[in-house]
Amino acid sequence: MMRFIKIVIPVLLIIGLSGCNKPFREDFFANRRCAEINYGCLKESQPTNNKENTIFQPMRLTQEQWDKIYYQKKLKIYGEVAKMLDIYYPGFWLDKDEAFQLAWVEKVDEIAKRYNPNRRRETLEIMASVCAIIGSDFEQDPNLDFIVSKLKKGNLYLNLRDINNYLLFEILKRDFNQVGRQFNTWTLRGVQEGMPKITRKIPDFYTEWQPDNEQENVWHIYDSQIRGLEDL
Repeated sequence: MMRFIKIVIPVLLIIGLSGCNKPFREDFFANRRCAEINYGCLKESQPTNNKENTIFQPMRLTQEQWDKIYYQKKLKIYGEVAKMLDIYYPGFWLDKDEAFQLAWVEKVDEIAKRYNPNRRRETLEIMASVCAIIGSDFEQDPNLDFIVSKLKKGNLYLNLRDINNYLLFEILKRDFNQVGRQFNTWTLRGVQEGMPKITRKIPDFYTEWQPDNEQENVWHIYDSQIRGLEDL
């Protein structure tokens, strides 16, 4: 009996093993609807022809085209500054046409750039206000050398602001600045530095102070009605 078992078991093992000769992969996929998963690139990631590519290419401007765009932006700012001067000093332009006004403001901008190549719009605006009082040729007038000297020292915008306030108070006899604030010993502090002595009596801040005068706030008119957001 034992001899029979020893003979039968190996025979069964051989028969059983012979049934495993069929690859497992073929047997696994034999009765499945999706016999195999195939991988490939998604449609949108595949290369397209040149004609389709050109549709999505960004426009590339030449340097000359960029220069024209930049100059047109500057002309817009110049036009706004020209209108500012008509608000600050009514009748300033008289019968001068737009071309003359733009050329004048551009000349003032060139002056500002000589003292600070990185000047901002605010600097041009206050330089234009100063030049409207003393002229855009002030650098050639020996009597105004003190202004040139002041512009060469320190912060250009702050110096221009002092010069502007000095001229408004001393030359134009204004009692309020362009935002409607009274000229007094506080608002005129430091303004006389490097400038001729002020001849007018300066109101005392503590005893002669006056509240802001909205009727004199010409800056608000310019800022709310004309002034754009563009910078130089």
